[in-house]
Amino acid sequence: MKSLFFSRLNVIRYFIIGGFLLIFFQAARIQIFGDSRLKSMRAKQYNKHFLLQPKRGPILDRNGEILAFNIQSKSLAANPKKILKKEILADRLSQAISISKEKILEKFQTSRSFIWIKRHLNEDELERLKEEGILNAQGSRIDGLWTSEESKRIYPHQSLASHVVGDVDIDSQGIEGMELWMNEKLKGKTAKFSIIQDALGRAAFFDSTQIQEASDGESVILSLDIILQFKVENALKQAIENTGSKSGTVLIMNSKNGEILVLANFPSFEPSQKREQFQWRRNRALTDGFEPGSIVKPLLLATALSHGWKLEDQIWGEEGSFLIQGHSITEANKKQYEWLSLEKMIQFSSNICASKLALQLEGPVYIDFLKKLGFGKKTGVNFPGEISGYLPNANTISPLTLANLGFGQGMLVNVLQMVRAYACIQNGGWLIQPTFIRDHILKNTSPIPVFSSEISDQLISTLEKVTQSGGTGTRAALANFRVAGKTGTGQKIDPETRRYATDKDVHTFIGFLIGMDPQYIILTQLDEPQNFRFASSTTAPLFQKVLQALIHQYYFTSPPILSKTEEENKLSHLKKRE
Repeated sequence: MKSLFFSRLNVIRYFIIGGFLLIFFQAARIQIFGDSRLKSMRAKQYNKHFLLQPKRGPILDRNGEILAFNIQSKSLAANPKKILKKEILADRLSQAISISKEKILEKFQTSRSFIWIKRHLNEDELERLKEEGILNAQGSRIDGLWTSEESKRIYPHQSLASHVVGDVDIDSQGIEGMELWMNEKLKGKTAKFSIIQDALGRAAFFDSTQIQEASDGESVILSLDIILQFKVENALKQAIENTGSKSGTVLIMNSKNGEILVLANFPSFEPSQKREQFQWRRNRALTDGFEPGSIVKPLLLATALSHGWKLEDQIWGEEGSFLIQGHSITEANKKQYEWLSLEKMIQFSSNICASKLALQLEGPVYIDFLKKLGFGKKTGVNFPGEISGYLPNANTISPLTLANLGFGQGMLVNVLQMVRAYACIQNGGWLIQPTFIRDHILKNTSPIPVFSSEISDQLISTLEKVTQSGGTGTRAALANFRVAGKTGTGQKIDPETRRYATDKDVHTFIGFLIGMDPQYIILTQLDEPQNFRFASSTTAPLFQKVLQALIHQYYFTSPPILSKTEEENKLSHLKKRE
């Protein structure tokens, strides 16, 4: 019996000794070789990784007016696992931050330990949260609920120039306009850095060189003039109301350096209102195509002059009706012309003469010239959503399609393409690179010669007659100034019949001041005006109002009244105001 007792005692003794030896060897192994699991636990306890978010750069107009910038705001977050009385809290939150109780309860049902209740709270919401006893001055009161500092994008001018400035998402990342195109420059550089903290969670050490790797976003200076933009947008809204138009666009561009001074679309949108109609958010001056109608006729004339034709050359007007491939081409208001010079063809805007001229030039010559003017491809402005447009195949084009192309049917352009082409007329025949960035220099963007300065002078002289007595654009003229331009009424395709609609047109006027410096092209456009048949009654008067605003902003604060004897020499007395 005694031997049995000692035998059991020895087993226990050996077991204890073995246990100590096992612990000793395990401790020695950990001390000498380490343990990956313990290293991981230690790293989680003492090492923390953070992302240092940079401040997004501002967007400014050409004169330094801020169009977009960031402020710090508070967002409400929660850990649903720590919230006990979910239904009561959801009811109180719904009253404070205008989110339905059901939606908040749905958020609380997640298995995650972090959710956003509402991002970017305004001051009224924060105050109501405090009044409800949900938050205190430090931003937290109820366990599992707290506020977090975030950066919020602000647009101080609201909808003004919103199609150019664009918009960001909830995390201040660009999603539209310049905010998207220049996102990399604006957003800055994020830095990831580590800190070592003590047992109480206090920062004990961090590498400052890692933080220095972060950099705030750069500013972007646009070519826009926000004061002129404001005046133009008001004029555009008024014109849409007066004509019952569905929408409208105005664009002003410097003809020498391509800087876009104004781009206005209406209806517009406010970037802060994320739920506004998507159809009004796109920049229709670049994303929407239209058949230009008669504003393409001066470009047809430029083609003819570049291939040996003269302004005094005449074309038979067929006395009001021209039959080709079984289709009849007529004049506006059923006018009847006999012989017209090329100059008169533009002044009276003859469809028949333009058709016959296009046929005599032949498809490859005319279409190749349109391509040289930038049609059928993007302008290179690099703006999101820009379309290339459409030109028919020069080698397979039918006589009817070519005849229609003479007066602007059968091709698709955007507003900026047309403005760029007309800039060639004003600046002496050079195709330039449009830009929304002030003093923006792009590689390989030297002006491209398209036609001579002599041809440019002839085109300007012809377009001036359009705004004079007998022309179609007299309502675009401005007393004491020389104005050149062209009206255009482009038909739209009916989506149901797939034919040209009889009651849906796009009215356009494009023109400029003669002999002024700086040189600016203005295009005004209205989509589907009601009870107005021609652009001479809609976009020509709008052009005049826009021109008046431009003159006041860039040439005179009070334009002088000149007599007829002074008119010829008035340009030498003008003072430029930049």
